[in-house]
Amino acid sequence: DGAFVEENTEPTVGIDPSLFRASYTDASNFLVGYKDASGAVVIPPRFEWGGPFEEGRAKVEFEGRFGVIDKDGQFVVPPEYETIFDYVDGVAVAQKDGYFFFIDSSGRPISDERFDYAWPHKDGLALVKRDGRFGYADSTGQLVVPTILEETFGFNEGLAVAKVGGQFGLIDRRGRFAVTPQYDYAWPVEKGSVLVRKNGET
Repeated sequence: DGAFVEENTEPTVGIDPSLFRASYTDASNFLVGYKDASGAVVIPPRFEWGGPFEEGRAKVEFEGRFGVIDKDGQFVVPPEYETIFDYVDGVAVAQKDGYFFFIDSSGRPISDERFDYAWPHKDGLALVKRDGRFGYADSTGQLVVPTILEETFGFNEGLAVAKVGGQFGLIDRRGRFAVTPQYDYAWPVEKGSVLVRKNGET
């Protein structure tokens, strides 16, 4: 009833129609497939959920599990995971049988390490959690900082706030304490400084 602005019929600048894939839902069965820029179906609707294509691949949900498909709709990562996060430098966090770990572009685990939770890599390190404690894993999935930290905020300027024994300090990217735990609280590193609290003073 005139509530919507008329669609712009001009072509969108900067998008290559040959590479663009858009997901859509078939209203008859509520499954997700993909169309190209002309509206033609290029991947028939057979997924419960479908994410956007990035670098020729898309995460999808199939029969209650998540995997990754290529532009032809073929699985390049089998749909066997409870969760798959976005890929970062060819590595993604995946969940299976309740545990989190890291997989490569084909879906193979890159290490034997398993965690209660894991976050995607940032600057080559990923925050992980096991038995209520935190640590960091590198791009090969190996622990470089053991899961002994009671609290941590992630790395910034090469250092991360870390709590051990009820006190806060700073660790480097190898897990060594650059500032020994001695503060009641500490905030993330910013411009070479760290705001700290001790004995009621900040």
